[in-house]
Amino acid sequence: MIAKKEYAKAQADFKSALDREPNSHAALLNRGQTFLHQADQDAAFEDFDRAIKLSPKAWDGYLYRGNAFLQMGKYEKAVSDYDRLLKLKPEYRNGWMNRGDARIQLLQYDLALADFDRVIELDPKAPDAYTNRGNVRLRMKDRNKALADFNQAIELDKNYSRAYMGKGSCYLMSKELKPALTEYETAVRLSPEDAVALGNLAMCQFYLEMYSECEKSAKNALLADGSRLQTRLYFALSAAALGDSETASRELDEALKKASPEQKKAARDNARALARKLPNSLAIPLILKKLEE
Repeated sequence: MIAKKEYAKAQADFKSALDREPNSHAALLNRGQTFLHQADQDAAFEDFDRAIKLSPKAWDGYLYRGNAFLQMGKYEKAVSDYDRLLKLKPEYRNGWMNRGDARIQLLQYDLALADFDRVIELDPKAPDAYTNRGNVRLRMKDRNKALADFNQAIELDKNYSRAYMGKGSCYLMSKELKPALTEYETAVRLSPEDAVALGNLAMCQFYLEMYSECEKSAKNALLADGSRLQTRLYFALSAAALGDSETASRELDEALKKASPEQKKAARDNARALARKLPNSLAIPLILKKLEE
């Protein structure tokens, strides 16, 4: 029922269950999850908090609430809940995995690496664990070890698209654009609606001056996730390179409109530098002018 996104019906069913058994831990957690899917965070946390208060030694309450904090970007609170979870259930691999994800966002790379090491100890054939560890190593500029992790993930599952994305990023780090393109193309072939894979492909195509292909990839990425600022900039700049002033102007306006002040400054600086390297077209002066506004 929840998988089909029938949240209102699910909530009615959980309410009936709670009317019969007000202290049902499972019903509270499941109803909280439906509220979270509907972006009703206050209602979700009311249920999660109540479930934890009723059953403070039940590990899954901390999992649900920690995942909610992770989703909302409250990473320190997420780590705190995962800490409690792992004290109660130390062999639970997803607890280590999710805490590692939160620690990446907190830039605690050494701690995240240790969490993913533990996941691999518990589940040595898990491609997601090697991929996550590879992503941490990539952030730590340890390209060779990162590449080894991504290759191990692919050896375990040749259809795991995130590992190909990681390999592409390794090649991009060393400015090997054509090998990077191959990896990003494979990632998109395996996950054709993945906004991150499409955005990475668009970026690589842009740097290879494949402007028509970049436009197509960026457009598809934005259909999957319209909030991707950098992807929209590549879309705008590719349109400018192709002489399409109308599309370039529209997409640039859209990118800057949705950006925070800090993002807007970084986006302007980045786009200005990239625009000056584009082939001459009538759209380039327009783009540069808009970036100065």
